Amino acid sequence: MSTHTVELDASPDAAQIHLQRPAFGIVAALFCGYLAIGLPLPVLPLFVRDRLGFSNLIVGLVVGIQFLATVLTRGYAGRVIDHQGGKRSALQGVGVCALAGLLYSTAAMPSLSPRISLAVLILGRLIAGFGEGQFVTGCVSWSIASVGPKRAGESMSWTGIAMFAALAIGAPVGMALYRAYGLEIAMVSCIVAPIIAAMIAIGVTSYATPAGKRLPFYRVIGQIWREGLGLMLQGVGLSGLTAFASLYFAAHAWNHAGLVMTAFGVGFIFVRVALGSLPDRIGGYRVALWSFLTEAIGQMMVWFAPNEIVALTGALVTGLGCALVFPALGVEALKRVLPANRGSAMGAFVAFLDIAYGFAGPAAGLTASRFGYAAVYLLGAASALLGAATIVSAHSSEVRQDAHINNDISEAESTRAWALDRKEKHTGKSLRSKQEPLVRRGMDQALKALQGVRSCRALTSLEKALSSIRQELTANDATRLRIVVAGQARELDSTVEDQLLLVIREALTNALRHSQASNIEAEIEYLSGRLRAAVRDNGIGMDPELLHDGRKSHSGLTRMCAGAERIGAQFRLWSNVGAGTEVEISLPF
Repeated sequence: MSTHTVELDASPDAAQIHLQRPAFGIVAALFCGYLAIGLPLPVLPLFVRDRLGFSNLIVGLVVGIQFLATVLTRGYAGRVIDHQGGKRSALQGVGVCALAGLLYSTAAMPSLSPRISLAVLILGRLIAGFGEGQFVTGCVSWSIASVGPKRAGESMSWTGIAMFAALAIGAPVGMALYRAYGLEIAMVSCIVAPIIAAMIAIGVTSYATPAGKRLPFYRVIGQIWREGLGLMLQGVGLSGLTAFASLYFAAHAWNHAGLVMTAFGVGFIFVRVALGSLPDRIGGYRVALWSFLTEAIGQMMVWFAPNEIVALTGALVTGLGCALVFPALGVEALKRVLPANRGSAMGAFVAFLDIAYGFAGPAAGLTASRFGYAAVYLLGAASALLGAATIVSAHSSEVRQDAHINNDISEAESTRAWALDRKEKHTGKSLRSKQEPLVRRGMDQALKALQGVRSCRALTSLEKALSSIRQELTANDATRLRIVVAGQARELDSTVEDQLLLVIREALTNALRHSQASNIEAEIEYLSGRLRAAVRDNGIGMDPELLHDGRKSHSGLTRMCAGAERIGAQFRLWSNVGAGTEVEISLPF
């Protein structure tokens, strides 16, 4: 293991290069693979009811049971993505989807009894859900990784277009094949489509998964639940259109119910293509708020429509509103987690949409039975408005967090001013005019770090940044401050590096201000699978009992503990009267 004292000429870390647009191969693979989801949708209900002779309840079970498997798979898919990348999850999922297609074809064999065919079909639906959860979550995360978090919204817009197009094309193609050749041949397409998707995906570049602490799935859900709830509320309006539009039109003797989803799709795809990058440019919360309000207007137009022209226009406006909710809230969800947990965050986020589609249909059915078909769209409008309120709440939470950030920035600025005062008193020279640009630049870096910068900007190395802190904080010749790096240096994610630097700065500042030490040392040690940072001094130390009793009220300790927690690091502090103090941060990566 090599050990060296840091110098100022340390080289900068290399930043990962991303594409300007989502990788075409990923989007194409997602389209082909998702055809296997759209192809059987109109076919299986007819097969179960007409050929196997089961009731509508069983038809609903066969169609809906895939939802359960998909939801339960999202967490597993997120872990695969976080550890091995989106490409791995996508390839696993597409293979499982092909197996589901094989089971669909097997269920159609004439030699099987209806009960056995049904059992094989249900098994196929469960396996399809297991495959879809991995494939879709993998492709969405993979596409985001190809462009980086700065273009995450645009990436999600294009993956959404691919999935919507696959459903729109797959359903009529599956029906045509079923009517012409029967289920056996029709379901062969559910084998072929995933194979083509796998052939495309294999040749596409795999993008590295960021290193860092992997949080349990339930903790990731706790960080993105507001965005997920908003997405779930958005799904109510779409479910009402897909499930009850034909019955609503029939009740009014309107003849063009088949155009409802066409009108929705026109609005949806237009906004995705024309404004897909809007969440990246002006912020996800703002886009989501206006999207929810637009969806609510569209749903209310359908609710009070005096004729089918107004109803179809309402479907169009609903499509305009729904188009950017997923990418807008997805962008904000990704901002709430560390880069190492983006796969799990995406899996949890999409699971909320799965839940919406699973429960919105029955809820709309109960509403229609009690209050009539029009009330379904009033429910959709109310859900959209509730979604808008959820976004306002989530944004308010972020504003409160910014207030804490500003307080931390003020503390950091006070520390810098204190260091300059000590230098000026020791040297008798005015240093502020020379140091002001450095102070301001450092404050900008601190603000970015505290806000959780998630861009792939070029970073100065950890060693160089530590040396800058050393030059900035060393106050006089009586205090010797040494910074040591041990082991083979490795690149850290920008958010993790910036937060780690803030914790080290706080520890160094506390030592300089309060320890009365003659020697202070900061050590960075790169170990196998983790990074260890320590700040120690030979000062007056602290009484352990007083330290324990006063920990909650000690603002410096509170900031260091909170900073370590943000990046999933362990924080320890040792001290005793006359024996100095040592702070340690241990970070898995």
